[in-house]
Amino acid sequence: MYTENKGLKSAGVWSVTVGECRQLNLSAFHDPVHEPVQDLAHAVIDFRTCSKKELEKYSKTLAVLARARGRQYPPDTA
Repeated sequence: MYTENKGLKSAGVWSVTVGECRQLNLSAFHDPVHEPVQDLAHAVIDFRTCSKKELEKYSKTLAVLARARGRQYPPDTA
């Protein structure tokens, strides 16, 4: 995994949906990963056409949505 190969620690995984990206007019598409760990739900958000200002705006909006959904892995224990 990325963190293990780089010797980094992870606080977990948060997520946004393709639909949330599309509501912001961002291109997002299904991109399953098979190696090193299978993740069939993986997707990619394409920010290449965004200006720096747009990137900052969209990133903040997506972060709010992801935080509202909560940590996906490991699951939040409330």
